[in-house]
Amino acid sequence: MNIKFLNIALVSFVLFSSSMANAGILNVGDIVSDASGENWQYVGFYDMASGPLYYDENGDGVEDDPAPIYTGISAAEANFGMLGTNESYAISTLETIVNHEAWYDVFQSFYDTRSEDYFVDIDSDGLYASAGDASAWVQDKAEFGENQINYVFKTVNVPEPSSIAIFSLALLAFGRRYLKK
Repeated sequence: MNIKFLNIALVSFVLFSSSMANAGILNVGDIVSDASGENWQYVGFYDMASGPLYYDENGDGVEDDPAPIYTGISAAEANFGMLGTNESYAISTLETIVNHEAWYDVFQSFYDTRSEDYFVDIDSDGLYASAGDASAWVQDKAEFGENQINYVFKTVNVPEPSSIAIFSLALLAFGRRYLKK
Protein backbone atom coordinates (compact mmCIF):
# COMPACT_ATOMS: atom_id res chain seq x y z
CA MET A 1 0.00 0.00 0.00
CA ASN A 2 2.78 2.44 0.89
CA ILE A 3 4.66 1.72 -2.34
CA LYS A 4 1.51 2.55 -4.30
CA PHE A 5 1.29 5.87 -2.50
CA LEU A 6 4.97 6.63 -3.19
CA ASN A 7 4.51 5.78 -6.87
CA ILE A 8 1.52 8.12 -7.09
CA ALA A 9 3.50 10.85 -5.33
CA LEU A 10 6.47 10.35 -7.67
CA VAL A 11 4.27 10.48 -10.79
CA SER A 12 2.57 13.63 -9.47
CA PHE A 13 5.94 15.24 -8.86
CA VAL A 14 7.14 14.44 -12.39
CA LEU A 15 3.93 15.77 -13.95
CA PHE A 16 4.07 18.91 -11.80
CA SER A 17 7.70 19.55 -12.77
CA SER A 18 7.11 18.99 -16.48
CA SER A 19 4.12 21.32 -16.52
CA MET A 20 6.49 24.17 -15.71
CA ALA A 21 8.29 23.79 -19.07
CA ASN A 22 7.85 26.59 -21.60
CA ALA A 23 5.20 25.57 -24.09
CA GLY A 24 6.28 28.20 -26.64
CA ILE A 25 3.15 30.34 -26.28
CA LEU A 26 3.82 33.51 -24.36
CA ASN A 27 1.16 34.74 -21.94
CA VAL A 28 1.23 37.94 -19.91
CA GLY A 29 2.99 37.17 -16.64
CA ASP A 30 5.14 34.33 -18.04
CA ILE A 31 8.78 34.30 -16.96
CA VAL A 32 11.49 34.26 -19.67
CA SER A 33 15.28 34.39 -19.28
CA ASP A 34 17.96 36.26 -21.17
CA ALA A 35 21.35 34.87 -22.19
CA SER A 36 22.87 35.75 -18.80
CA GLY A 37 20.14 33.81 -16.97
CA GLU A 38 18.31 36.87 -15.62
CA ASN A 39 14.56 36.35 -15.42
CA TRP A 40 12.04 38.75 -16.96
CA GLN A 41 8.25 38.83 -16.79
CA TYR A 42 6.34 39.16 -20.05
CA VAL A 43 4.22 42.33 -20.20
CA GLY A 44 3.00 42.42 -23.81
CA PHE A 45 4.17 43.50 -27.24
CA TYR A 46 3.95 46.33 -29.72
CA ASP A 47 4.41 46.39 -33.48
CA MET A 48 7.12 48.80 -34.59
CA ALA A 49 4.75 50.20 -37.25
CA SER A 50 1.93 50.86 -34.75
CA GLY A 51 3.52 54.08 -33.48
CA PRO A 52 2.75 57.65 -34.50
CA LEU A 53 2.71 58.52 -38.19
CA TYR A 54 6.22 59.66 -39.05
CA TYR A 55 5.01 63.17 -39.91
CA ASP A 56 2.20 63.58 -37.39
CA GLU A 57 3.53 64.18 -33.88
CA ASN A 58 0.29 65.50 -32.40
CA GLY A 59 -1.88 62.68 -33.82
CA ASP A 60 -4.32 64.86 -35.74
CA GLY A 61 -3.89 62.87 -38.97
CA VAL A 62 -2.20 65.75 -40.79
CA GLU A 63 1.36 65.13 -42.00
CA ASP A 64 2.64 68.44 -40.74
CA ASP A 65 4.97 67.70 -37.87
CA PRO A 66 7.57 64.93 -37.28
CA ALA A 67 6.94 62.13 -34.79
CA PRO A 68 9.15 61.83 -31.71
CA ILE A 69 12.01 59.33 -31.65
CA TYR A 70 11.47 56.26 -29.48
CA THR A 71 14.04 53.74 -28.32
CA GLY A 72 12.74 50.23 -27.67
CA ILE A 73 12.60 51.05 -23.96
CA SER A 74 10.86 54.44 -24.33
CA ALA A 75 8.30 52.84 -26.69
CA ALA A 76 7.58 50.24 -23.97
CA GLU A 77 7.07 53.08 -21.48
CA ALA A 78 4.70 54.80 -23.91
CA ASN A 79 2.71 51.60 -24.45
CA PHE A 80 2.74 50.06 -20.96
CA GLY A 81 3.53 52.95 -18.58
CA MET A 82 6.45 53.88 -16.41
CA LEU A 83 7.83 51.36 -13.93
CA GLY A 84 8.89 51.82 -10.32
CA THR A 85 12.36 52.90 -9.27
CA ASN A 86 13.78 49.37 -8.92
CA GLU A 87 12.12 48.01 -12.06
CA SER A 88 13.12 48.18 -15.70
CA TYR A 89 11.94 47.03 -19.10
CA ALA A 90 13.70 44.71 -21.51
CA ILE A 91 12.81 44.37 -25.18
CA SER A 92 13.17 41.32 -27.38
CA THR A 93 12.57 40.57 -31.04
CA LEU A 94 12.23 36.91 -30.05
CA GLU A 95 9.38 35.39 -28.10
CA THR A 96 11.28 32.63 -26.31
CA ILE A 97 14.34 34.48 -24.94
CA VAL A 98 15.03 38.09 -24.04
CA ASN A 99 17.68 39.23 -26.53
CA HIS A 100 17.69 42.95 -25.57
CA GLU A 101 17.08 44.00 -29.17
CA ALA A 102 14.23 45.90 -30.82
CA TRP A 103 13.03 46.58 -34.35
CA TYR A 104 13.90 50.11 -35.57
CA ASP A 105 12.85 52.09 -38.61
CA VAL A 106 15.56 54.42 -39.91
CA PHE A 107 14.35 57.59 -41.62
CA GLN A 108 14.90 57.48 -45.41
CA SER A 109 16.67 54.16 -45.10
CA PHE A 110 15.76 50.66 -43.82
CA TYR A 111 14.35 48.88 -40.82
CA ASP A 112 16.36 46.38 -38.82
CA THR A 113 17.05 45.16 -35.28
CA ARG A 114 19.31 47.07 -32.93
CA SER A 115 19.98 47.27 -29.19
CA GLU A 116 16.88 47.98 -27.08
CA ASP A 117 18.29 51.39 -26.09
CA TYR A 118 19.66 52.31 -29.54
CA PHE A 119 19.25 56.06 -30.09
CA VAL A 120 20.12 58.06 -33.21
CA ASP A 121 18.94 61.64 -33.52
CA ILE A 122 20.94 63.34 -36.29
CA ASP A 123 19.72 66.90 -35.54
CA SER A 124 19.46 66.41 -31.74
CA ASP A 125 15.88 67.65 -31.84
CA GLY A 126 14.17 64.47 -30.58
CA LEU A 127 12.15 64.20 -33.80
CA TYR A 128 12.06 61.50 -36.45
CA ALA A 129 12.74 63.91 -39.32
CA SER A 130 16.32 63.66 -40.56
CA ALA A 131 17.93 61.00 -42.73
CA GLY A 132 19.46 58.47 -40.34
CA ASP A 133 17.13 59.09 -37.36
CA ALA A 134 15.99 55.77 -35.87
CA SER A 135 12.80 54.99 -33.97
CA ALA A 136 11.46 51.73 -32.51
CA TRP A 137 7.83 52.89 -32.68
CA VAL A 138 6.80 54.80 -35.80
CA GLN A 139 4.61 54.40 -38.89
CA ASP A 140 7.04 54.85 -41.76
CA LYS A 141 8.26 52.19 -44.22
CA ALA A 142 7.11 49.05 -42.41
CA GLU A 143 3.47 48.05 -42.65
CA PHE A 144 1.52 47.25 -39.50
CA GLY A 145 1.34 43.48 -39.13
CA GLU A 146 4.57 42.71 -41.04
CA ASN A 147 5.89 41.07 -37.87
CA GLN A 148 8.33 43.69 -36.66
CA ILE A 149 7.14 42.80 -33.16
CA ASN A 150 8.92 44.04 -30.07
CA TYR A 151 8.15 41.85 -27.04
CA VAL A 152 8.22 43.73 -23.73
CA PHE A 153 9.40 42.29 -20.42
CA LYS A 154 9.97 43.78 -16.99
CA THR A 155 12.32 42.86 -14.18
CA VAL A 156 11.05 40.25 -11.78
CA ASN A 157 12.17 38.77 -8.54
CA VAL A 158 11.38 35.11 -8.90
CA PRO A 159 11.02 33.40 -5.54
CA GLU A 160 12.50 29.97 -5.08
CA PRO A 161 10.03 27.33 -6.13
CA SER A 162 8.79 26.73 -2.59
CA SER A 163 6.00 24.40 -3.68
CA ILE A 164 8.59 22.01 -5.14
CA ALA A 165 10.60 22.22 -1.91
CA ILE A 166 7.55 21.46 0.24
CA PHE A 167 6.56 18.60 -2.06
CA SER A 168 10.11 17.18 -1.88
CA LEU A 169 10.08 17.38 1.92
CA ALA A 170 6.77 15.53 1.98
CA LEU A 171 8.24 12.81 -0.25
CA LEU A 172 11.25 12.52 2.05
CA ALA A 173 9.00 12.23 5.09
CA PHE A 174 6.94 9.49 3.44
CA GLY A 175 10.09 7.70 2.33
CA ARG A 176 11.54 7.87 5.84
CA ARG A 177 8.29 6.60 7.29
CA TYR A 178 8.28 3.75 4.82
CA LEU A 179 11.89 2.79 5.62
CA LYS A 180 11.20 2.80 9.38
CA LYS A 181 8.65 0.01 8.94
